[in-house]
Parts: sequence; structure tokens; C-alpha cells
Amino acid sequence: MCVQVHDQKSLRFLHKTMICCRLSLLTCFLMTTLNMNVTRAGETLSLHQAAARNDVVAIKSLLNQGVGIEDRDSRGRTALLVATHHDAIEAERVLIGAGADVNAMDDISDSPYLYAGAEGRLEILQMTLAHGADLGSVNRYG
Repeated sequence: MCVQVHDQKSLRFLHKTMICCRLSLLTCFLMTTLNMNVTRAGETLSLHQAAARNDVVAIKSLLNQGVGIEDRDSRGRTALLVATHHDAIEAERVLIGAGADVNAMDDISDSPYLYAGAEGRLEILQMTLAHGADLGSVNRYG
């Protein structure tokens, strides 16, 4: 579409309108991508829920949809830390294999590496160590 503009006032109005349209489109895009879920057996799951349930198929599907592997829940936890809390070893394996940060800390300074060590989750601890766990990191206890 070609628009002829004959004065500065009309040009400014057109420019502002175009900016508003672009912002609206960007907002719609972000709201759509931040709300990605997968439906399994009639139930909608987020990446964090899939990780807690050790649902590897849902995790892979969500990651393929572009869900952020480092997205945080309301407590600042990544899906990898949620999987660690639930001792979801297969979920851990998939998330770490996809590049999840084993040192990402939540709101209380726990990381998958630190939590696995504190809870004696040896297999998860070994996975985190094999994928770059920061041996110098500390949580809220020091």
C-alpha cells in the first residue's frame, strides 16, 4: 500500500501508528511464546510440570516448540531444578542434554548441583558434575 503524506503532522501520526502496530504485534508474539504448553492425555503441561512428572516425551515436545529451557517458575526454579527436586532422573538427562544450566540458582540460591548433593541424589549429582557444575558455588547456607 502506498500512502502519500503532504505535511509533517500527518507523517508523525503515520509514524506513531506504525510503531504502535509493531508493539502490538510484538506483545502478541511474546504472550504466545511465553505461554507454551503441551497437552498429554487431555491435560495441559508446562515444562516445569513435565519435568516434575519425569515426562520425557512432553519435555522434548515443549523444547521442540521453543519453550525456554531456562524459564523460571514463581519460585525462580528452572525445569532442571524442578526435576532435581522430584528425583526425575530421565527428565534431568533430557534437560541437561538439551543444554540446561546445572548451576542456575533459584530464589533461595539452590541449584540442581547443590540440591542433588545436599539430598544425596548421586546419579543427578554425577550428571551435574559431568556437565560443568561449579564446585565453588554455595547456597544460602554457605
